[in-house]
Amino acid sequence: MSETGARLAEGSAERAFEGASPVRGVPVGVRRAVKTAVRTYAVATSPLRRGPDFLLVGAKRAGTTTLYDALVRHPDVAPLFPRIERIKSPHYFDLRHDRGQRWYRSHFPIRTPLSRDRITGDAAPYLLYHPVAPAWAGREVPDARVLVMLRDPIERAFSHHWDRVKNGVETLPFEQAVDAEAERLAGLEELLRADPATPRPAHEHFSYLDRGRYAPQLRRWLEHFPSSQVLVVRCEDFHAQPVEVFAHVCAFLGISSWTPPRFGRHHAHADKPRVEPVLRRRLTASFAEPNEDLARLLDTSVWWDADGPTRLDRPGVLQPPPAAGARR
Repeated sequence: MSETGARLAEGSAERAFEGASPVRGVPVGVRRAVKTAVRTYAVATSPLRRGPDFLLVGAKRAGTTTLYDALVRHPDVAPLFPRIERIKSPHYFDLRHDRGQRWYRSHFPIRTPLSRDRITGDAAPYLLYHPVAPAWAGREVPDARVLVMLRDPIERAFSHHWDRVKNGVETLPFEQAVDAEAERLAGLEELLRADPATPRPAHEHFSYLDRGRYAPQLRRWLEHFPSSQVLVVRCEDFHAQPVEVFAHVCAFLGISSWTPPRFGRHHAHADKPRVEPVLRRRLTASFAEPNEDLARLLDTSVWWDADGPTRLDRPGVLQPPPAAGARR
């Protein structure tokens, strides 16, 4: 595209979709027509859209939305396009890979030699657990930086379950759902690997315990991205010391030091009940070895034990050692 064409594409047409949403009172049919027109325009200009500089891959219910919200308010970070939709991810690397790279890039801002050079990210918490996502991302966006948020696996599992209950997806109580998990997930990873274009909703929704076995998931990503491009953050430290942890994240992404006016807690459920003590003791025992496996992989002390998050000398924000994985 010529410089003049690039200037036009970056100009009034692009800005037409910025700003606050005026959709209240607009008929559904009109909104759908506008969204279709916007996406058609974005796909047509996809050669000017570079794709993600970073991937925030999960884990689910581990503060990914809170971190993304802080990042997207940073003056050096641009939101996905169009800004009006306020989306975190088009879910290309987990649920919609069959739509192709032009469609994926249509969600990112236009970049030309005349535009301000801001980075953009894609935040989808299913990516960490999806068995094919790391290979797809490593092949298509090999220079992206990978952010991983991890949470006490028991609290993560319970929060994940309660979120599915609140969304009408889960009907079983937590203990029954945990007991049914192995049967519900049986064979689904193999099916996803063999036919990744066909979503397996149970794999995404009912993987309460398996998603908390973090080391195997991290190893998959480290097979396709060097450890220098991966940052792992303990969720509890981000909530306890957000300014310090956020500064580490900004440095990792190569953007200026900046702090938002406040850090929110997104998608928190104040009405969430507590895990029964007997079940908690059972889950603590089952996660002891996976937590130690993660500590070995990251070359750090164990991050969670029977009492919850362990005490560390500094916040749990680190890059895996080079020996943790080798890019294929």
